[in-house]
Amino acid sequence: MMNLYLENSKIIAERTKINSEIILDLEDNPIKDIYLKLFHFCYDNLKINSPKFGIEPSYFFYYNKENFINAGATRDNGNYILMISKDLIQKLHESIYSNNSIFKNDRLTKYVELSNLIKVDFNELLLQSSTLFTYYHEFAHLVQKNDGNFSFFENTENLFIPESHILEYDADLNGSQFVCGHILDYYETLSIENRNHENLKNLLSIGLAGILITFLLFYYREFDDDKSVDEFYLDKKSHPHTMIRISYIISHYQNIALENGIKIEIVEFLKETFLISDIFFKSNLYISNCLKIYEENIEQIDNYIFSLYDEASKRNNLMMQNHMKYNI
Repeated sequence: MMNLYLENSKIIAERTKINSEIILDLEDNPIKDIYLKLFHFCYDNLKINSPKFGIEPSYFFYYNKENFINAGATRDNGNYILMISKDLIQKLHESIYSNNSIFKNDRLTKYVELSNLIKVDFNELLLQSSTLFTYYHEFAHLVQKNDGNFSFFENTENLFIPESHILEYDADLNGSQFVCGHILDYYETLSIENRNHENLKNLLSIGLAGILITFLLFYYREFDDDKSVDEFYLDKKSHPHTMIRISYIISHYQNIALENGIKIEIVEFLKETFLISDIFFKSNLYISNCLKIYEENIEQIDNYIFSLYDEASKRNNLMMQNHMKYNI
């Protein structure tokens, strides 16, 4: 796997304007296996899916810049490039995986047996949900802008462009859809006697918790010195407000489950998702503060999401109009 990573890095440096110095060298990296596992998934996924969407040649790499916690997608001189920063993976790994012992909490002991059944550590599954959401979000940006030069990065900027909110909405839905599908793949690995409502609900809750925890880590600026939290807004900044994004991500996640024949009330797995998140943050204030913002602005949030959907449905370049190409 390391040889493939080195070869991929060499090709990117030779064929694009990306300097080899900003491509992460994994040789002595202490979490090399984590980086390589995600790299291999992204490499294979791009190889399979890029031709379906006309985004070739496409490359994935880890952006090596200190204190740069971000992900992005860009096209330059015909090359489609998807990048995740070294520090983003490192911070998520530290927060969600290596420093996380939430499944030892008495209220989550039922997850230990389920983890053994699917043979995956649930801290790892939380991390997978987080990083795969990021990958599929950025992949959507490549599809949205499949001609001309462009560049997307995920840090919220103060400049408001309505088009950017629509593109982020579409990319978020793509990430949510594939995390849900990823979780359902794990469910299918269970033996027939273990495929039941409770195990399905708990697996779906883990997947959604991975996304929610990631959004809240950024919303509450857990990786920043500046801890100021964005006040609620609609037509501001480059990305919709976090509460708006969480709202439509949860709704889409449930819709994907329903499309797969799964009838679980949203209250059921949200209760578990919020419990996992509360225990992760060692406080119920993170979720309760978010719910307070949502309740205070519910009408505006619902109306804004409807307007995003309405505008997005008119645009043929978005993933929501092209996602069936995945099945080609």
